[in-house]
Amino acid sequence: MRAYRKINGGGDLFAALDHQKKVTQREVGILKLGALINWESFRPVLEEVAGYTTKD
Repeated sequence: MRAYRKINGGGDLFAALDHQKKVTQREVGILKLGALINWESFRPVLEEVAGYTTKD
């Protein structure tokens, strides 16, 4: 049984750039939520709870 995953031999600069492009274009996690939820609607409540509405 192999302890590590098999890595293909090296690659080149263009393969690395292609991989980086694919990874950065992928929409994951909080980015998906950002498309669905209007986060600004939570601002007044959060500011009040965190104490940002009161001045020193």
